[in-house]
Amino acid sequence: MSGYRQLHTHMWSDGWFIDLSITQKLLFVYLFSNERASVCGLYELPLRIISFETGLDREEIKKGLEVFDKADKAHYDFEAGVVWVVNMTKYQGTSSPKVQARIKADIDNVPACDLKKRFLDTVSVRYEDGIDTSISIESQSISQSDSSLKEEKPEKTKYAPALCLFTDRFGKFHNEKELKRWLVIVDAVGAEQAETIAEWADKKEIHLTNRPGLLDSLETAAKHWHEKQQSKQTKTFAEQLAEA
Repeated sequence: MSGYRQLHTHMWSDGWFIDLSITQKLLFVYLFSNERASVCGLYELPLRIISFETGLDREEIKKGLEVFDKADKAHYDFEAGVVWVVNMTKYQGTSSPKVQARIKADIDNVPACDLKKRFLDTVSVRYEDGIDTSISIESQSISQSDSSLKEEKPEKTKYAPALCLFTDRFGKFHNEKELKRWLVIVDAVGAEQAETIAEWADKKEIHLTNRPGLLDSLETAAKHWHEKQQSKQTKTFAEQLAEA
């Protein structure tokens, strides 16, 4: 992958991260910033390499990995030497087709192991023509009772960009209601404006401090944009009448 990673400054004020020991903080930052790390979060990383590059002994590394595992921040398969940094895609990923194609290749290159199976079962990434079509609806743990989301492949492909746009910035949907509210926003303002609104919310880090308010903020922003568009249309029509 690329030779750099984003380090979000809010990490240093995160309660879980603050409580880590100095060595555990080093180890956690290392897991998403070493040169082998894949944006998908799943990649090979033998213990001897971790020890050599961080200077930590194996017992310190194992203790840190156990802490990460219990907190569901990162998981490690000691038999296969494979690590999964759970929120890697959320904070480092993009919807770029090139990046998504590389992620697919990275996942394919990880040897078969229990952790890879767990990763695929949890994330359930689907690809078409080498391009990630976003986290599947099933992977969001969302009920399939809504017939509008149970269409065949063409309908799922239709919703894929909107799903990808959301999950790339905010992670998986917490429930079916979140997904439905987001799709309503996209339908109302269009994909381009929805992306602008999502980017605004991401920069404000609303989802990090107030997840329940995320969709409220997105809907408010969409409503303001829609009202502004209506105002422009009304003004244009009035001007046309004046000129008549």
